Amino acid sequence: MSNLIKKLSLSLVFVLSFGMNAQAGELAKSGEFSGLGFYDGKVLGMFMKGKAPALIQAEYYGGSMNHAGSGLFHNGSYKCNFTIEVIQMPQTEGTGFCVYKDADGDTTIQRAETKGTLGGPSKAIAKFVHGTGKYEGITGEAIWNISPLPSAEQGTFQGWNEFSGSYQLP
Repeated sequence: MSNLIKKLSLSLVFVLSFGMNAQAGELAKSGEFSGLGFYDGKVLGMFMKGKAPALIQAEYYGGSMNHAGSGLFHNGSYKCNFTIEVIQMPQTEGTGFCVYKDADGDTTIQRAETKGTLGGPSKAIAKFVHGTGKYEGITGEAIWNISPLPSAEQGTFQGWNEFSGSYQLP
């Protein structure tokens, strides 16, 4: 009986220490990710060309979850700042940065370029440019397919996105 208790205790210690390592934010040195996100934002400024917008500055906040249920972009939040140019109504191109923060407080920064339509869907191609904590030295790319939703209030915008990509750590 004493042998059985020792084995069970040892098994419990092993399981608990494995769980603690996973919760501490262990991340593979390279991998792929995909998931869903949501966002809410507002227009900070707009340059008009006649009655149509020509250049828009926007800021938005959101959250994301990874399809794997853990890892990069799972249960974290992000803040983005973008400048969007209306190339030829309604076609747009934009550039900006997003700072993603995970549950451990570690961050990644992505620089992205977008193409889409004003008030409509867009696609962003993003590159990792900086990371802190477990993301220090991160490189890689992501594709974000962005789908707007009807605005809850004038001057704001909401939507969701699907993302996928890969990363490498030193």
